[in-house]
Amino acid sequence: MYRAVRRRLHCIQPRRRARSLLASTSRAAVAVEFAIMAPAFAAVMLGIVDTGLLLTSQAALDTATQDAARLILTGQASANSAAFADQLCAEVSSLIPCASLSYRVQTGDNFASIPASYTLNASGAPVGFAAYPAAVATGNPGGSLTNDFVVVQVAYQRPWLFTMLATVMGHSTELLLSTVAFENEPVP
Repeated sequence: MYRAVRRRLHCIQPRRRARSLLASTSRAAVAVEFAIMAPAFAAVMLGIVDTGLLLTSQAALDTATQDAARLILTGQASANSAAFADQLCAEVSSLIPCASLSYRVQTGDNFASIPASYTLNASGAPVGFAAYPAAVATGNPGGSLTNDFVVVQVAYQRPWLFTMLATVMGHSTELLLSTVAFENEPVP
């Protein structure tokens, strides 16, 4: 009986050696495949994170612009020109440095008379926007922020967090722009 068991074990041992050799070869192949794919995987993951932060910054900028524009709508920004900038900064300061914000408030007799378009300078910043914490202008010549058509635009040049993505995108910043347009009612 001992011989029969021993014979069976001799038949199994070469199979075990072959399986062991195959397992170590498979582990080596997996390691090589991972080394090839890891940089691409890391780049995709960093791109997803940076794009998510970009979209979160845009949403925060939109909300802050709407809330700051409400101060113009209710007449609070006309009485205190710093209120607009303070409200804007208070809402975005967790994601966006206030010193990086620029904005413009335009008024007119109708929306067609207000150019909502903008041009960019050589560094990619919008032309005609005032840098934070500039006071809100009083509107069109002879007008005010009350009883006018108003377009509020806030811009932020967001740098890419990962320089690798900046080289892929072709530029080091993305322009985030938020626009709110409304007709202001007379404020007593």
